[in-house]
Amino acid sequence: MHSAEKKYGKKRPIIISAQVYLLSFYESLGFVPEGEHYLEDNIEHVKMVLYVAKKNKIKKREYGYCINHD
Repeated sequence: MHSAEKKYGKKRPIIISAQVYLLSFYESLGFVPEGEHYLEDNIEHVKMVLYVAKKNKIKKREYGYCINHD
């Protein structure tokens, strides 16, 4: 997962073709199924997308922390 983020950036969604029996596994990683199931190599698949959230920058201030939403 980290290599995909490194290669394609953190702002683009990550799209995969997942075997249906692994649906709950990919959902546990944050992927969301999109569209209908389809056959690929005679195995049922579904398109899944991981929408990568933008990280917030945290700056230390004299009296606490400030979160910047850039």
